[in-house]
Amino acid sequence: MHFLKHPLVILSFTLFSLLFSLSLYSNWKRNQNTASQVALLEEEVQQMSSEVTQLEQAAKSASGSAATEKIIRDQLLMQKSGETVLQLPEIETEKSVVAATGEKEQTIWQQWREVLFR
Repeated sequence: MHFLKHPLVILSFTLFSLLFSLSLYSNWKRNQNTASQVALLEEEVQQMSSEVTQLEQAAKSASGSAATEKIIRDQLLMQKSGETVLQLPEIETEKSVVAATGEKEQTIWQQWREVLFR
């Protein structure tokens, strides 16, 4: 038992304990990082599964007869026999004119002030 009191044994035991503690700490940090990555991946999987569900529902509704009729009427401009189709041109609104000219859109209060005081 006298060899336990030798300075080299104490030094080696201290170094071994220090290395063991550092190893435990690094493994703990790695475990924390892995747990956070797993949580992020699970959240991403949940989002993707909800997107898949929405896309499946959209595919089901697109394959129905109402969707087929909508495509035939709107895109192919076809009609049923005896039916008259009216096609109206698109009318440009004031907001789209302002956006096209690049002017800054005014608030309602600014428009009123301009009308009343100028």
